[in-house]
Amino acid sequence: MASGESQHTALWIGTIVCLVLIGFGVSKTVRIVQPGTVGVPVVFGKVTGEPVEEGLHFVNPITTVLEIVDVKTQLQSVDANAATKDLQDVKSTVAVNYSVERAQAGKLFQTVGRDYYQKVVQPIVMEAFKAESARYTAEELITQRTELSASLLSSLTAALGKRGITVEAISLTQFEFSQEFNAAIEKKIIAEQEALQAKNELEKTKVEAQKAEEQARGQALARKAEAEGEAEAIRMKAEAQAEANTKLAESLQENKNVLIYEAIQKWDGKLPTHLFGTPTQVIDVNK
Repeated sequence: MASGESQHTALWIGTIVCLVLIGFGVSKTVRIVQPGTVGVPVVFGKVTGEPVEEGLHFVNPITTVLEIVDVKTQLQSVDANAATKDLQDVKSTVAVNYSVERAQAGKLFQTVGRDYYQKVVQPIVMEAFKAESARYTAEELITQRTELSASLLSSLTAALGKRGITVEAISLTQFEFSQEFNAAIEKKIIAEQEALQAKNELEKTKVEAQKAEEQARGQALARKAEAEGEAEAIRMKAEAQAEANTKLAESLQENKNVLIYEAIQKWDGKLPTHLFGTPTQVIDVNK
């Protein structure tokens, strides 16, 4: 009886051990590739075949290791130094959005490894920034920042694309120049502001002068019009007076007999006692 129970117990223990070993073996053959990653099969230390996509995969745990490579979009900021076309030192931080191409993940893992950012991305970004900055003067880096970003993006897309890395976007932070250059820029800005102020004042003076000239011209025209009006009034008055005198003379000539008759009617029969000769001489007719 005891012997039967012992055999039964040993059977259960053996079954459990077998299940554990089977479970352990199965767990070693199952690999789960998480979203945003791919699995690179490495058979006996050699990258073999295409990367596998997300999901559940079975591998031979004795011969194959499934290396996981992140293919999600990543953001890294690279501190870069360069010299401009006019030999000014400049510093900037280049923010790069990039991702590993799924189809190229195996090759990148095989030729570079997991630390591809330190070995590939960072050096290429720094070198591209130096090359592109050398095409611009220090002032142009500021005024043509959009053009610099576009050319830098194009350069990085070509260089990193050869390594299986896609550049999605870049951005440049504030440029940092030497203290001497910053002082020179500040002086230039002040000089330009003063020149602009002087130009504005000159334009204001010109406008005021033109305004005064227009006012003087307007006043002169007004005085001329007034004088012409007065002259015309005098002329018209003189013409009217002359016409009146002409009509009066004609009237006297036509009616002189009537005037003589009226004078006789008004005569009192007495002769004048004085006659006027020259304007200063009076003759007494009684003497």
